[in-house]
Amino acid sequence: MVRMTQSMEHFLWTYHKDKFALILMGHVEEFTEEMAQEYTDWLNTEDGRQYLKGGSKYDETHLGNIASAKARAGERKDNEG
Repeated sequence: MVRMTQSMEHFLWTYHKDKFALILMGHVEEFTEEMAQEYTDWLNTEDGRQYLKGGSKYDETHLGNIASAKARAGERKDNEG
């Protein structure tokens, strides 16, 4: 299992759900150069900066595991509906 930063986890879950589980389980070959560039570009957006240290959505207690991803997914679903 791969540990991810909160920003990386959010980015993958939001924009590459189809690859999220594979990458999390260690298939890092699924994380392409194009995805790396998209991630870097996203970090420079207002939304992306919120997940960096000092940002409004940054969580210092982030564990980078499946349980935290599921919890955040549930929170997003609750906020949408």
